[in-house]
Amino acid sequence: MVSGEDKLWGILSYLGILCLLPLLLKRDNSFAQFHSKQGLVMLIIGIALGVLGIPMALLMLIPVVGAIIGVLWGIVVFVIWIGMLILWIMAIIKVLQGKTWKMPIIGGYAERIKF
Repeated sequence: MVSGEDKLWGILSYLGILCLLPLLLKRDNSFAQFHSKQGLVMLIIGIALGVLGIPMALLMLIPVVGAIIGVLWGIVVFVIWIGMLILWIMAIIKVLQGKTWKMPIIGGYAERIKF
């Protein structure tokens, strides 16, 4: 059975940079580690999208082509963020239920993290 404290650590795992707290402070807690690794992958994806947005913004300065790139990039980012929002909500629900749930795609990368 998962304790209330474990659930709190699990929720922290999905709150951006706070995912590092259970990753570093709860090394002996498999529940917290599982969720913090998935939260870390989500954080990395979010940072990567932000970093990629910089060159994309520069490309959008090109007349006509920039507008097309801007629309396509906007659609891609929107779809990724909506997908991550859905995964985030589902992950928080699973934490509150005291379950581990391997997210599609993200879960595979999280399993590779050795900490």
